[in-house]
Amino acid sequence: MNRIKEKIIEYRWLILFGTVVILTSALFSYHIATSFMLITTGGDSMEPLYDDNSTVLYKAIDSVDEINEGDVISFHSQCPVTSDTIGHTVVETTEKGLITQGENNNVTDQARYENGTVTEGSCEPKVTDKNIRGKKVMHTSNDNISTTIQSIRNKAW
Repeated sequence: MNRIKEKIIEYRWLILFGTVVILTSALFSYHIATSFMLITTGGDSMEPLYDDNSTVLYKAIDSVDEINEGDVISFHSQCPVTSDTIGHTVVETTEKGLITQGENNNVTDQARYENGTVTEGSCEPKVTDKNIRGKKVMHTSNDNISTTIQSIRNKAW
C-alpha cells in the first residue's frame, strides 16, 4: 500500500511540473506573439529604404513617447483609401502626436501645408497612443521570406 501512495505522490509531482512547464511556455509564446509583429509592405512609399513586398519586424509599443524623429513606425490608418496599417518614417514630433511620411512621398501622411502647419481635417490624423502599433526593429527585402510568411498567414489550419 505504501508503494502505491509513493507512486501517486511521484505522479502528482510530475503532473505539477509538467503543468508549470506548459503554462510557462504558453505565457512566453503569448509574450512573443504580442510583443512583435511582421508586416509585409505593399507599395513603394518607403523606397529606397525598402522595396514593395519587404517584410518588416516591428516591436509593439504603447506610447508615442517611445518614438523619436527618424524612427520608422507602424500605425492604424484612419483613412478609408489606405491600408489598415501604415509603416512610415516619423518626420516630426509634436505635443498632439507624430507626423509621418513615406520616404518616397512628397507630402506627409497628415497633409502638411506649405508653411509647415498640419491640416486639422486631414484624412490621416497625427499618430497618437490610440493608433500607434510598433517601432521598426529590422526588415528584409527577400521576396521568398515574404511569400512564405504570407502563405503561412493565409493557411487555414
